[in-house]
Amino acid sequence: ATAAAAAVAAAEKEAEAVVHMETEPTTSAIVSSVTTGCVPSVQIVCTFSSATDVTVLPESARSIALTAGGTVFLGRSHQADLFEALLGSSHALHSCISRAHLGLTVIHERPGFIEISNLSVSAVRLCGSIIEHGEKATVETPAEVNLLTFAPGASPPKVETLLTFSLSLCQPEHPLPQGQQQAQVETSQTKEEVVIEVPIALVRETVVDIAEEPDFCLELGGTALNAGMPLEARRVMLPKKGQELIVGRSFQAQLLLEAIHRDALPWVSREHFRLEISDGGTYCLELLSSHPMWLLRFGCRELVRKGQKMAIQRGDLILLYTGASDGTADGVDSFGTLHWSCVPS
Repeated sequence: ATAAAAAVAAAEKEAEAVVHMETEPTTSAIVSSVTTGCVPSVQIVCTFSSATDVTVLPESARSIALTAGGTVFLGRSHQADLFEALLGSSHALHSCISRAHLGLTVIHERPGFIEISNLSVSAVRLCGSIIEHGEKATVETPAEVNLLTFAPGASPPKVETLLTFSLSLCQPEHPLPQGQQQAQVETSQTKEEVVIEVPIALVRETVVDIAEEPDFCLELGGTALNAGMPLEARRVMLPKKGQELIVGRSFQAQLLLEAIHRDALPWVSREHFRLEISDGGTYCLELLSSHPMWLLRFGCRELVRKGQKMAIQRGDLILLYTGASDGTADGVDSFGTLHWSCVPS
């Protein structure tokens, strides 16, 4: 029993995830990402990087393999060398990749089909559709998945592709790419081996990827700002787990007074909105002001109602009301536009 506990603990440390499983005292389990030595059925190859020309890299340096019935996690904690090759040494680019960004499972009963779970706070584009944090989708190979980020310096922030991976079937004779096999951790039940596959749904519910520091911050922007204020001075850091951030004139008085034109400043309340992090690692936005506010995500604008909590993520825009007679954020008779952008920190 002691050896089994040590083996499972080692697997948890390597994956940097905690999977809680309740078993009877005589029951044993296997927690594995990919069954070692099996012939892969799907290969994942990086075909584009915004940081480098991936075509000069050998395919083995930019690919991983999936085994039928197995699950692999794609992220900087699991393929450090891969992302080093694809993104170089830029800390800013590496911070756009979560420790466990995607969970990928080859569906054994449906050859060529893969279930993809987005474990990151950043959105992912799968065959043209956006998959947000906590969501999953099933796709048939060949397929393409894009890891998204935001163009530096763009105002408002512009979504762009950081990395593109193609998913394709492998021929049976193809071996696993060197260095991509992941060990299988086994324990036994008396003299008989018991294998329990961990469903991706369970992993999605119990794996929490919370960085020691928030990976995005709030940046004030819009046409109602005074000229000349540096970018760094217009940023507010997000709270850590267990804390909250209130944005408003009573809390960022100096920043708002210096940054916002005097005609637009009265439309910012003393306590305008609150941000807090949930137990699941999601940042929640709550409107405290009586003024209207909107959340803009991938071109879709949604009204935030007072007291309502809405999940926000990197790339979102929080639009403030500045007095337009038509009740919009950018009406022709407004005092300019104001927004908080969720940008990489």
